[in-house]
Amino acid sequence: RAIGGGTQQALSGLAPGSYTLALTALNTSGKTATVTTTLTIAPLVIPQSAGVALDGTCDDAAYATAPQLPLAPYADGAQAFVRLVRGGDGLYACFVGMKRTGGTSPGTLAALRVDTNYSRDAQPQPGDYLFVLGEDGVIQTYNGTGSGYTTPGPSGASGQVSANATTWMAELRIDASVLGGWGRVVGLDVEQAWVNAVADDYFWPHRATWNNPGSWGAASLGDAPQISAVAPTSAPVGSGDTLVTVTGSGFAAGTVAQLNGTALATTVISDTQLQATIPAANLALAGTFSLAAVNPGMESAPSNALPFSVTNPLPRITQATLAGKTLTLTGSSFASGAMVQFNGTDYPAAGDGTQVRVIISDADLVGSAGAPVSVFNPQPGGGVSNVVTLGAGTAPGGGSSLYLPLVSRP
Repeated sequence: RAIGGGTQQALSGLAPGSYTLALTALNTSGKTATVTTTLTIAPLVIPQSAGVALDGTCDDAAYATAPQLPLAPYADGAQAFVRLVRGGDGLYACFVGMKRTGGTSPGTLAALRVDTNYSRDAQPQPGDYLFVLGEDGVIQTYNGTGSGYTTPGPSGASGQVSANATTWMAELRIDASVLGGWGRVVGLDVEQAWVNAVADDYFWPHRATWNNPGSWGAASLGDAPQISAVAPTSAPVGSGDTLVTVTGSGFAAGTVAQLNGTALATTVISDTQLQATIPAANLALAGTFSLAAVNPGMESAPSNALPFSVTNPLPRITQATLAGKTLTLTGSSFASGAMVQFNGTDYPAAGDGTQVRVIISDADLVGSAGAPVSVFNPQPGGGVSNVVTLGAGTAPGGGSSLYLPLVSRP
């Protein structure tokens, strides 16, 4: 969907996940050009903190560094926020800056929904819980039924509220055992509901819906690992099984390294170091891949990723022969996607690692005596080969021009 125009746009309230952004430029002549890019938002990590008091004021020091989720803005542009922390054996959610309702009890509602097994179903299932704290201080819980919710839901939830003349705060606490414990990923959405009327609701994620767990955000109830270095950072294309060392923090027993999301055979050396083997099958083609780590039970919340490159070699030409319009290059290390440059024009090469051919245009054949010829292998790695040029006379057999390596001496 369109998000606006101009040189900058702010994106807010998106659920964790990957998004494709299309950027379109328009010039004064009315011509347009569009490029696309991928935006990835990591799962929400809810930190562990000490000293959280359930008092409805949300002024505990633990909340100062907690992630702050913006609810969708009200019509006047104002927004409420929700802060989340794990304190001891409970999940705390504190709603701040919510508008008060003009209605009667229970008034407007603070709601938190949890998809405890992160199944992302299209309808609330048993184990998808709803916790509601009213402006009147009354808490209610609900459980999914497969098509909606039923009450009562689980026990183990408590809450407190506070208010001034125009806004109110709500603080919820939910036992970790209700959510299945720590060290896992859940789906989560938070909401202020019924602000001025039933269905006048304001969500995070902004595009979430109350009855679709698949639209909720991924939240980590544990610390995700972090990686800071990979060694080596690359391997030549065609390499055999390659051992890499991953340095970082937060590794645990059972942590697994992943290459583009595929698990690698991994040995945990310590909480700061892993060793993983990249199979030869993953090194058959050049490219740049993402290497990350995941802790057990946290597969939906991997670490940050660092690049690992499978690099093309530098090509070399030993002979170039032009027969009619067909230029044949013989040599070594010609890579998939290689380009031949003849007389200043690039041609896609066809062939294998030791011989490639291109068809030269008539325009480039005109005055081509002495024209330079080279091969370029694409990145990662790769680069430009040695240059060959037209030698004196014709190639053996007649009718063909023979190109010889161009050698420069100091």
